[in-house]
Amino acid sequence: MSINSLDAFKKVCIENNYEPYDLEDSLKKVNDNQVAFISSNETSAANYFQDTQSFSFMIYRTNAFGIIGGMSIYDSILEEAKENCEYYKIITSENGNDYVSYSCSESLYKGKIGFRVEDKMGIIWNFPNE
Repeated sequence: MSINSLDAFKKVCIENNYEPYDLEDSLKKVNDNQVAFISSNETSAANYFQDTQSFSFMIYRTNAFGIIGGMSIYDSILEEAKENCEYYKIITSENGNDYVSYSCSESLYKGKIGFRVEDKMGIIWNFPNE
C-alpha cells in the first residue's frame, strides 16, 4: 500500500530481499520503461512500469517444500486487502485476465489493486487508471 513511485517500489523490493533483475540480458525484456526485481530465492518477481506508473508482483503460492498449502505471502497480502480495503469490481486486463480488485483508502498508489491466481502463482497488479 506504500508504493506510489519508482523509488517507493525499489524500497519495498530491496527491504524484502529482492535483487535487481537485468532485463538487458533476458529474452523477457519488454521495453525500457520496465524495472524488474526477483526475490533472492527466486520464488517471486516484481515489475514496475514507468510509463504507466503501475507495478506487479508474481509470487509462488508454495511452501519451502514446493507444496501448495498453508498461508503463502500472496495469500497473506490478499487477506489483508480483503480485511482493510473495499471490493471494487472484476477488472479484465489488456491481455484478457480477470482480477478481483479492491479500493484501499489508505493506500498511496493510484487506482485499484487486483489479485488473481494462475497455476501455482499468485499475481498482484496495480491498475492506476481505475
